[in-house]
Amino acid sequence: MTTPSSAGSPGDSLQDTSDVQSTLAATNDDSIFGSGYCNGESLEFHDEAVDLQNKRKITDLNLEVITIDSQYDLTLIVGSPEHADGQKAYQVNKGVFRHASKAWDAMMSGNWAESDMSEIAFPEDSAYAFHIVLRIAHWQLQELPETLSQQELVQIAVLSDKYDLERLLHAAAELKNWIQQHKDGGVSWPSDIDLQDFTMITAAFGLMADYEYLVNKLAMEICVDKDKRYCVIHDDKLVHVRADFPARIQGDYGILKEAREIIKRYAHQDLWAGWKAVCMRYTLTKISN
Repeated sequence: MTTPSSAGSPGDSLQDTSDVQSTLAATNDDSIFGSGYCNGESLEFHDEAVDLQNKRKITDLNLEVITIDSQYDLTLIVGSPEHADGQKAYQVNKGVFRHASKAWDAMMSGNWAESDMSEIAFPEDSAYAFHIVLRIAHWQLQELPETLSQQELVQIAVLSDKYDLERLLHAAAELKNWIQQHKDGGVSWPSDIDLQDFTMITAAFGLMADYEYLVNKLAMEICVDKDKRYCVIHDDKLVHVRADFPARIQGDYGILKEAREIIKRYAHQDLWAGWKAVCMRYTLTKISN
């Protein structure tokens, strides 16, 4: 997988990374990457030579190290050699990283083991998606690509749902027009749009008007196959509803799917009674949540 400034697209499958530790046990004294520079001087010194092979025992031996902030005090090792996107190390500002996400803020404080580490591994995540997010977090908009493919947007959406990055991503998406580029004339959604992918993408980037339109359209097009599984037609094929949909989306299209079934049930009786039943069911759902 290339970095955002290079050509290429990330893969969409994750390989087994069970043999990769969830975090590195390295402390500031053990870091192979150092701790950045201040006024041209290293912030940390080692009295003895560092055994790079030993320190890199769970990483790609040809690991690419990308400096996001020259005065970094935290290194993130993202992905794994087996991951479709490969593995990269990102040198970042810990404060910026913390404030990008409530999940990361919690990770870097309190009783979490990562709070005292200078290196943290995210072996299951996409290095490409992480790169985009870190550039946004450090407000390095000039380093961001002008366009993102549907596949790349999905990778970022998965990361957003996992670490609650909607607020961070929203401004960048608006500034770079990444989503509008997938619309007809930058205005309306094409009839053959992949509803599942772009419902997830618009939710992840906090584009609520687009999300509401797409999730409603998705709900109205969902059907049930002979095995009683939810499906939707895309490119003239029956495609199962993706299992990794965020709970929020599953809830939204579930409500709308149920609404359609209620209206159908009353279709030959009293349509107004059916609509009142829908409103009552929706209100009760909102209250229970």
